[in-house]
Amino acid sequence: MKSVFPGLLLMLAFFTGYGQVKDGIRLREVASYKTDVSMNKVVVCMDDRSVWAISENGKVYFKRNADVDFTEFAATAALTITEITGYNSNEMYFLTAGKQVYIFENNNLRLLASPLLVDVNNIAVVCAKRNETLGKHFGRRDWLAVATKRALYSVFREDPLKTPEVFLGAGLSNAPDPEFEISNAGFKSVDIRYKSNENHPCYGPTSKLYYSNNNLLVFPRRLRETGPGYSSNITCTYYEDSFNLAIDADGSGQMEYWGTDNGMFVANGGMCDPSRIFKKLDGIRINDLEELNVLRNVYNRRFMMIASDNGFYYISTMLYLSELKREPNDPEIETLEMIRLPMEAGKVKSIATELYSDAGQITADSYQMCEKTVWVATEKGIRQLAVLPSIFTSMSMYAQFITRNVQIIYPVATVCADSQLDLEMKFSEAVKNRLSIQWFRAEADYENTRQEITSLNGQLKGSFKTNGWYGYKLVDLCEGHIVDPIGIDLQMVPLPNVTFAPPPITRTCLAGSVDFTTEYNSAYTYRWYRDNRIISGATSNNYTADIGGVYRVEVRSCGNTFSASPSTTLMKVELPVPTIAKSTEKTLCFGETVTLSATAFDGASYKWNTGQTTREIIADKSGDYRVEMSLGNSCSNPSTPVTVTVDPLLKLETPPEAKICILRNQRLKLVADQGFITYTWDGVQGTSNVKEVTATGIYNLQVEDKNGCTANVSYVVVEFCSPVIPVSAFSPNGDGHNDLWTVGGLESDPDAIIKVYNRFGTTVFQGTGSNASWNGKFKGDDTPAGVYYFVVIKKSAEKPLTGSLTLIR
Repeated sequence: MKSVFPGLLLMLAFFTGYGQVKDGIRLREVASYKTDVSMNKVVVCMDDRSVWAISENGKVYFKRNADVDFTEFAATAALTITEITGYNSNEMYFLTAGKQVYIFENNNLRLLASPLLVDVNNIAVVCAKRNETLGKHFGRRDWLAVATKRALYSVFREDPLKTPEVFLGAGLSNAPDPEFEISNAGFKSVDIRYKSNENHPCYGPTSKLYYSNNNLLVFPRRLRETGPGYSSNITCTYYEDSFNLAIDADGSGQMEYWGTDNGMFVANGGMCDPSRIFKKLDGIRINDLEELNVLRNVYNRRFMMIASDNGFYYISTMLYLSELKREPNDPEIETLEMIRLPMEAGKVKSIATELYSDAGQITADSYQMCEKTVWVATEKGIRQLAVLPSIFTSMSMYAQFITRNVQIIYPVATVCADSQLDLEMKFSEAVKNRLSIQWFRAEADYENTRQEITSLNGQLKGSFKTNGWYGYKLVDLCEGHIVDPIGIDLQMVPLPNVTFAPPPITRTCLAGSVDFTTEYNSAYTYRWYRDNRIISGATSNNYTADIGGVYRVEVRSCGNTFSASPSTTLMKVELPVPTIAKSTEKTLCFGETVTLSATAFDGASYKWNTGQTTREIIADKSGDYRVEMSLGNSCSNPSTPVTVTVDPLLKLETPPEAKICILRNQRLKLVADQGFITYTWDGVQGTSNVKEVTATGIYNLQVEDKNGCTANVSYVVVEFCSPVIPVSAFSPNGDGHNDLWTVGGLESDPDAIIKVYNRFGTTVFQGTGSNASWNGKFKGDDTPAGVYYFVVIKKSAEKPLTGSLTLIR
């Protein structure tokens, strides 16, 4: 998919309606602190950008860069402070109402005790290590300028004793008391004023002249304080000279600004024509002047800010050197617009810019400076102002610059699920190195619930494929300018759900039709095809086909991408009358099944009278079975029924346990039910339902009826004989009756011992349970008739059985 924003080019926004001309700036109050305290002075330290302020009653307040508010500085709580300057929050200088200088370093406050440092008017640090334009006297050394009535002193930063040295001494230019004053202090300009009686080539001799120069008197300049139209006292100065000359290739600079108790003046420092001195804010006391630099690392753009008893003003249009060289009748300078910032703060006493560089030193060749925050001391506390980006729409070199004036928008991007949303940012190489790029995603409101996509940090391109709000944030590393212009509601439209999944071949009767259907969605677009040609008017989710051919449907959910279904070939055929085949024709035994199969026909559907809808079914019950075969809703044919017969369950009753007396040679008959075709006794098949047995055991029988159905039963035979009963008399005469003397009941004890004795105790017979009969003979001879005695010894009996018997002859 092509990018939703192809070549998303971030350009400086062009806004109108701000009451300013082109190439201007805007300032806005963004925070206020200590609004119940009247403040006289505010400074910003170059090293750590800590902000310091002095109240009207001489109390010091400070705020480090990471602090949320200003705190009263406890180290000077017992002093009344009138001036403040320094390098960082642990290397500060304070001037008291008694005109004494204190230093705070290493968390210790001490007096700079020196007989030279008396009647001190002002103090200011000179940061020459970073700003080469302030380092022409002592080289790249940082030092403290101390202005007194008699001289200007220097106190070097690296001097641990902080011993003052005379820079400009008493009696300068034949003035006994030069009255040195610092009329402007800051990183860009340190202006020194003093009295002189010298004759000036432009203004002529005068009793009181002031010199101002940010290069510390290398090129002295005079500011007229007396004369027609200038009867006012100078309160502050700003002289843009070598700092801007060192930075700006076009050499613009040397413009002089000075504030008085009756307005502000501006003039070209190299001109003597009094008609080219212009006055602004007539009748208003001016308390402080400060220059503001915007995007100076690209091109020279400078603006002036004014602190006055009537509030805060700034000149929104750049002042060029050439503009002060126009003809006297050119009214442009006189009509420069002075914008008063709407700020309910009363009198504005002091201005300081929060300036820092990402280079170790600021030179003409290496110049990367950020100046985007302004601090103001007012009657109602300290105010923080934001420098909104300049509008340079007429200059091509700014076309690639980023501003926070781009309005946040929330377009809706609809993207098909098989594609993606591509966002790309384009910058010039110079700008890209100064930007931090972050991408964000949110489930709902991008502005309030977004989460960072860390995997895309620093990337110029982002590709997204899931629903959500997406956007990016650019942070200009110069003072953290945030550019947050784009929030995109990405709505990924899923691919359509195409549910039409027909078989490769679809059949219908010669006079029939087929309904083709896919899932319905009101957001879908449908188109049906026959033989790869769109069917005119077939734009719904269903289509009734009655002509042979190859059919498919295509569905679109978004964009121009259609998703296609599989194709099916519709064939017009004649439906046969179905027949039913059985897997067996025999009568089924109980528990057996038969498979019934209808005629196979591609594309046909089946319905049996049992309710089943498969071509084959399994039958296990007696009855008539039939099936109806159909092709869609177009035609159907019923079959001739087939009959299935299932025998009832064949079951034999289990016989009771049978008994046999083997000792007596008993024979036992096992009798089964009659009426079966075969009887299989213990694996031997026959036709008899009777089996004779002579031994104990389990006898298995299987019977089979005329349908081949079988049943099984088992017979259990156990041994049982009557108790031991000896015969009391016998007559062994060979007549076949009572010829033997026997002992009954020993069938289960064949090892029992039987003995017969005569009256003399002689054993005439001995046998066992398996041979328990006596024939009346002893050693082959007949024994005489009479009474005899017997003993039966059984292993299962504790005592032998004894008794008598009678032998009759």
